[in-house]
Amino acid sequence: MVEPVQLLHVALQNESIDQAELFFESVLGCKKKKTFRLEKTLAKEIFGLDQELEAIQFEGDMGMFEIFICPSTHFASAQHVCIAVKDRDSFLLTCRRYNIPSQLVHRGEKTLYFIRDFSGNLFEVKEQIPKA
Repeated sequence: MVEPVQLLHVALQNESIDQAELFFESVLGCKKKKTFRLEKTLAKEIFGLDQELEAIQFEGDMGMFEIFICPSTHFASAQHVCIAVKDRDSFLLTCRRYNIPSQLVHRGEKTLYFIRDFSGNLFEVKEQIPKA
């Protein structure tokens, strides 16, 4: 039986911070939650991009958007969907059964898990946090 999957965020790209803020704040009505930088080594390991990436998280009624600021020459490289599953190990076993390999990326003491669907779309896989 397949466990339910929860959508955590959708990661997209934008060519500039100004355009991202204009669209996600002014057009979609989202609020800027935080900004961060993805180090060059992680950008390379996760997305195959040989550069540091600036990112902005926007949150609104429809959910969370993680926007990576990228030049158009690398467009679509950092886009991904982040999902949460009840039991990540079981989910990754199911993926292997369907010949979907997982990619593990070490970020300090954390390990990030990614899979690609049959069309090459990238999914970050997290484990659901039990509700108290």
